[in-house]
Amino acid sequence: MTRNLGSITTPLSLIIVGGSLFGVDLMQIFRKRIIFVYSFIKLILVPTAFALVVRMFGIDGMIASVAVILSAMPMGATMVILSQEYDGHVLEASEAVFVSTLLTGVTIPYIVFLIERLF
Repeated sequence: MTRNLGSITTPLSLIIVGGSLFGVDLMQIFRKRIIFVYSFIKLILVPTAFALVVRMFGIDGMIASVAVILSAMPMGATMVILSQEYDGHVLEASEAVFVSTLLTGVTIPYIVFLIERLF
């Protein structure tokens, strides 16, 4: 029972994000620069700084690589769920999750390249 329940969490979170984006003009999302600023910070700046700090402390190998890649993951759907729960900005949270997830197609290869050079 627990295994089945756990396997539906990802699809359910994606349904929540998709449902909150229903009817939104995609071009309008891509005009919001603040989402790209936050995405840059989350997907590039933080993982790069984290990789340098991990390297500075002498942690290398698989542990460092996994930690850096985890720090480079897109904004989670939990942000949208919490926005709904506490009457926050659900649409903006959904847009940020959508854009950051799309951008990982470009940022994850950069992070892997960085990891290969540092570790």
